[in-house]
Amino acid sequence: MIPVAGALVAVLALGTTTVSAKSNSQAVKKSAGCALKLDAKLEASDGVGAAAMAQAIACAKVNPLVATGTAVVIGMDAQEGTPGLDFPEYARSAQAAVDYINKELGGLGANYKAGTPGVPIKLEVCKHKLDVPEILGCANSLAAKKPILVFTTLDVLSMSIPIWKKAGIPVVVGTPVTAMDFGTSGVFAIGGGGGCLGVHTSLVQYASQALKSKKLGVPWADTPPGVFCYNDLESKPLDVLGYTNSGLKKAIKVPGATSKLKGTAKGSSYLGVSITSEATSTQAGATKVMAYKPDAIIYSNAGSACWDFVTAIKKLGWTQAKTPLVLGGSCIDFTTMEKFGKSIDGVVVMGTASLTDPTIYKAGSLKRIEAEIYNAKMAAYDTTATDATKGFANAGFTSLMQIWQMANKDGASVDGLSVTSALSLTNGHHAFGGNPLACQASSKPYQSVCNPTNTASRWDSKAKKLVPVVGYEAFSGLDLIAGTTLRVGRPDDSK
Repeated sequence: MIPVAGALVAVLALGTTTVSAKSNSQAVKKSAGCALKLDAKLEASDGVGAAAMAQAIACAKVNPLVATGTAVVIGMDAQEGTPGLDFPEYARSAQAAVDYINKELGGLGANYKAGTPGVPIKLEVCKHKLDVPEILGCANSLAAKKPILVFTTLDVLSMSIPIWKKAGIPVVVGTPVTAMDFGTSGVFAIGGGGGCLGVHTSLVQYASQALKSKKLGVPWADTPPGVFCYNDLESKPLDVLGYTNSGLKKAIKVPGATSKLKGTAKGSSYLGVSITSEATSTQAGATKVMAYKPDAIIYSNAGSACWDFVTAIKKLGWTQAKTPLVLGGSCIDFTTMEKFGKSIDGVVVMGTASLTDPTIYKAGSLKRIEAEIYNAKMAAYDTTATDATKGFANAGFTSLMQIWQMANKDGASVDGLSVTSALSLTNGHHAFGGNPLACQASSKPYQSVCNPTNTASRWDSKAKKLVPVVGYEAFSGLDLIAGTTLRVGRPDDSK
């Protein structure tokens, strides 16, 4: 038997394989068709479960299995249709992953050695706006369908999780943005980058340490999740560092802070600026930020809102060379970014490394192959050609792949508790297309977040792609909030 790691390059080079399934299908199936010996080296380099993932991908390439039988239902709660909180690519990419799982990976419980499929996944999606009756309607509707678990994208008002927990349905979060997402027992946030917790603290870490910012502009999204994410995960870590809050004209002490960098930025300052979904608010916020004359700016919002802000500051004389801009991964939208041309060359984006460009990974590596799979399967199964280049498409596809990997061994007998139990034990577990899961390593009050590691990537306007920043390929800003308690409510500097 050929070890999976050795077979991957030959089997999955996507056009460069030296063995043709047409010319020698028996040889291909014998060598790579699921009688592969799992390679421990892959587990060491890519995390626990990497060899099993590699085997499944290899088998699907040479001998795709179509799932059959009674489907296992997974619920999905999707935030769509509200300005600033409209992410249709999340659900579409999740469904694309499910189609790949059902039509090629054999569903849940496939026996790759025997070549027999498992049972399919049925993704029950309920979409809603930021509207209380719609949110509650979706939560109760999904609970009534009795799924093994609910995958929620962004539970921005923290209304749905209690309903599912009361119904005894385990919950997995894609993008954690609220205190409930971060710290609810039995809830696991698996999305790459760790939502606000990972991205926003990494924005602060990068601006303060890589850019050495002494005067930081911090526009923030005045939405339910944006308020918390700014107050707890941008303003608080900046206070820990010793920055003066220019809106309050004083430095704020943070009880319990134990960060190694505590107080190291004394003499520096920041200005938080609220931006609502109104166009006039974007222009007013941009004017206020630029009038502050910052030496750097950090900002995270929905894709269109990010670029409306960039348009506004450009009109006021902003350039990347003079005032470096660092954005959250939710801003990623290649189609829009390309329209800005050279003007945004060098803008840094925080989140997981982009899967849209497999060449950033070593040829033949599992990460490279997973990035190639992501692009190929989004092209094959997604209904919208531009989804793959948006930040939340990455989150939807990879999260469903992760849920599938945790559930796959149990096949038709899988239940939600077995999935969340498996998640609770992860500590360096392979995550498709991202950094390893480590639910065991999380700590209060953010114990639900399993994947807060981020990658800083720089936009190359000529190549039209994001390139990881050397030295910041995999890092975290969590130390900045170590020992602190949650800071909830509206920030004091917004009054």
